[in-house]
Amino acid sequence: GAYSIVKEHLGNLLVKSSKPNTGTVIELSLPVPENVTSSPNLHKVRTAFNTKKTILWVDDEKLIRDLVVNYFNLLNIDGDIADSGATALRCLNTRKYDLVITDLGMPVMNGWQLIEAIYDQFGYAIKIAIVTGWGTQVDDARKEAYKIEHVLGKPISLAQIKELIGKL
Repeated sequence: GAYSIVKEHLGNLLVKSSKPNTGTVIELSLPVPENVTSSPNLHKVRTAFNTKKTILWVDDEKLIRDLVVNYFNLLNIDGDIADSGATALRCLNTRKYDLVITDLGMPVMNGWQLIEAIYDQFGYAIKIAIVTGWGTQVDDARKEAYKIEHVLGKPISLAQIKELIGKL
């Protein structure tokens, strides 16, 4: 379960205390990747993935962004992680990406609005995948209208990302 997931990410789980009918306190620690340039809204991951594809991941949740930084490092993916649609568009104006993976449920500019903005500004050359808390249950007509081939369900797993990269 949880312990094997934490170990997969080179982390540690420690039971601090446990009392019947009271609860359990657990300490979870995960390593901070060494090759990440930290900024409040953008993590840069600069390593070479075998396919030489560059990926931009967009998610407003810090926990997800931190997890994705670890996944990118474990898989040696060359990419950036943005905290909003606006940040993602700035990234797209400064760097070429082969794939954008965006969360759907974000404030200010949701994933669908970001996809529209990407298509308006950059055409259809960039592949786009979506991440949703609804699993992979996304309306087929909407996926087709937005030219979405890949849907990742939350919680995000290393296996999902490996599979998606393999399809590229």
